[in-house]
Amino acid sequence: DQISGLNPGLSPSALASLGEARVSPAELAGYAVPTLMVAGEHDQLFPPDVLKEAAAQIPGCRVFDFPGSGHSPYFEDAPRFNRLVSEFVAEHSAA
Repeated sequence: DQISGLNPGLSPSALASLGEARVSPAELAGYAVPTLMVAGEHDQLFPPDVLKEAAAQIPGCRVFDFPGSGHSPYFEDAPRFNRLVSEFVAEHSAA
């Protein structure tokens, strides 16, 4: 993988701590920041079903699936990713 050569990697302890990160739904009450989550179909670090479960806890959160993509849709399908993010930002920009 080209992109993995650019990443120094995470230690096993750092990877383990990712699974311990928690935010309760009560902490998200009143959360008003527009949020977009991007899910790669084959992402093993943040699988789409996990992202969708998290997104359901964030008021107004939108999830976009990238079929055929892994953990890095911004790299694997850059034109589509850039278009998606640009549209999302434009939709939520102050006029």
